[in-house]
Amino acid sequence: MEIKVKRQKKDPRKYSRQRKGGMTFGELMDRWKEYARPHMKESSYAQYCFMIERHIRPELGDISAEELDVDMIDRYTRGKLEHGNIRNGGRLSAKTVTGHLMLIKLVLKYGKERGISCPETGIVHNPKRRMPRISVMTREEQRALEQTLVKNRSRTAAGIMLSLYAGLRIGEVCGLKWGDIDGTAGILKVQRTVLRIQNYGAGSSGKTCVMIGRPKSDCSLRDIPLAAGVLRFIEEFREKPGTYVLTGTEKNAEPRTYYFHYKEVLREAGLPEYNYHALRHTFATRCVENGFDIKSLSEILGHSDVSVTLTRYVHPSMTLKRRQMEALAETFASF
Repeated sequence: MEIKVKRQKKDPRKYSRQRKGGMTFGELMDRWKEYARPHMKESSYAQYCFMIERHIRPELGDISAEELDVDMIDRYTRGKLEHGNIRNGGRLSAKTVTGHLMLIKLVLKYGKERGISCPETGIVHNPKRRMPRISVMTREEQRALEQTLVKNRSRTAAGIMLSLYAGLRIGEVCGLKWGDIDGTAGILKVQRTVLRIQNYGAGSSGKTCVMIGRPKSDCSLRDIPLAAGVLRFIEEFREKPGTYVLTGTEKNAEPRTYYFHYKEVLREAGLPEYNYHALRHTFATRCVENGFDIKSLSEILGHSDVSVTLTRYVHPSMTLKRRQMEALAETFASF
């Protein structure tokens, strides 16, 4: 797939060692893209293209693949961590920069496997990452949100309720059709997601476009049992199987637009500016607080490993911690 993207001019002050002959790293990245394109999802390919065209190529693309060394990549890493945001010149997170470096490793590995002279992937040093602070609604905030949803019953409210009580991502809610919800069995099937990606198709301008596709991973294809109360809440909006839950038509809702409506609901409920993913975090946390089996929770969330559920989405409250400590104290003799 041919890519037509306006490239940023490279700052000649950044690197003194330029191409001395042979294949440049930019040419190697182009070969890797051609090889990798058939083997990955459209959204993943678009994300990699964005990293290459907007970040990596302008700074490393003209350097010979053979000349690329650890100092150059380390300088690239430091630069992105300090002022790598192409929108405002601010910092990029360690997580984002690690994604850039992972891509550089993939390209270098591809080159080595095909006999192209380029450095070993072991020279790439990832920056230290801190676990981000995860937002979880308190029980009081969740109750206020639920009261607002019940007061203003709508398709928007139905989608928020599904995320709050089934842990759905915003793209999964936007891609949900009524045919995916078995009202008799009380089962919801996650089969697709809606997301906005950078359009790197032939002849495109590189602008974003909305795509409907498979969920994040194979594990994200899952069946979720719904609580009876949640099922009753959403059933009043049911339409034909081929229509989308959030619109009631054959046209899907766009995540960006739905996120705007979600923010309006938060304001009406008098709640802070929680991002939409906080609903998923809140769902997981409430499940753990109520003694939910972690393996079952992991499958409902669509994780491939229980450890992901424990480290990323489970955030026990102080109330739960105190309850568990008090239970432990009961095993000792009275004080």
